[in-house]
Amino acid sequence: MRFYLKEFSTEALLLIVIGVFIWFANLGIFIFNFRRDWPVILIILGLAELLNGLIGKRERLPGFESKVHTNPKIVKDEINKVLSELSSGMINSGVASDRIKDIKEKYQV
Repeated sequence: MRFYLKEFSTEALLLIVIGVFIWFANLGIFIFNFRRDWPVILIILGLAELLNGLIGKRERLPGFESKVHTNPKIVKDEINKVLSELSSGMINSGVASDRIKDIKEKYQV
C-alpha cells in the first residue's frame, strides 16, 4: 500500500519538531529549561512562518502544492449547476468542459 502526501503541512512539521525538541530535553539528550528557553520556541515558530511565506511565493514542488481548503459540497454544487445547464441545452459540451476545468483550477481539485 502506498501513501501519497497531498499537502505539505508546515504547521504539522513544526509541531513534530517542537515535540521532539521537548522530548529530547526531558530525556536529558540536551539541556532545555522551559522557564529560561521558551523564547526559542517563538523564534522557531516565527522562522517557520517566514519560510512558509517565502516558499508560498515561489512555485512549489509537485506533490507539495498548497491546496485551497474548501467545502466539497460547494465544488459539487458548482459542477452540478454546469451539468444541469448542459443537459437543458443552455450550454454546449465545450463550454461545460471549460467551466468544469475552471472550477477544478479555482479549487485546485
